[in-house]
Amino acid sequence: MILDFGDVSEFDNAGLGVLISSYTMVKKREGKLLFVARQGELTYLLAITKLTRIFEIFDTVEAAMIVFEI
Repeated sequence: MILDFGDVSEFDNAGLGVLISSYTMVKKREGKLLFVARQGELTYLLAITKLTRIFEIFDTVEAAMIVFEI
């Protein structure tokens, strides 16, 4: 699954909690959850919480799609 946050201008801790829960559910089912996010509030939150070590984050949907060979 690819989640595109390209047009998201604001993101808070509640949203971060949803991302973590979603990631956990997908991972348990042996799936992949990829994020598309340009520099901004989301990438900042992921960096300061060190979640960039867990989540796969791409600059474009096209780059993320290569992972799935779509």
